[in-house]
Amino acid sequence: MAVELLLYASGQRQISKAIQLVGVEQKTRQVVLAALTKDQVHQDLLQSAEQALNARQDDSVIEILSKRKTSELMKAYEISKNEFAAARLPNEDGTSVLKRLIVERVALLAVEK
Repeated sequence: MAVELLLYASGQRQISKAIQLVGVEQKTRQVVLAALTKDQVHQDLLQSAEQALNARQDDSVIEILSKRKTSELMKAYEISKNEFAAARLPNEDGTSVLKRLIVERVALLAVEK
C-alpha cells in the first residue's frame, strides 16, 4: 500500500523515480502524512505523529501558494507551459489548472497498468 501511494503521489510507474521525486531525504523539511481509514483521524494520532517527527501540522504544505512551487510541480509532473496554457479553461486560475493536470497524470497511471 505504501509503495502504491508513493507511485500515485509522484505520477510515476518506477519506484526509483518516484522516490527521487517525492521521497524523503536527510535535507527534507516538509512531509505529508497520509492516513487511509474509513474513520475520522483522532487528534491523538496527529499529536503522536507530531511528537515522533518533532514537527507541527501545517496543511499549507499541500497547497500551491507560490510561483516557485507551481514551477517545481510542473517540472516534477512533466507539464509543459504549452500544455498548461492549452488546458486552461476561460476564467480558470493557474492553481486549478495545475491540480487538474496532476490528477490527470495520476489517473493515467491506473489506465496504463
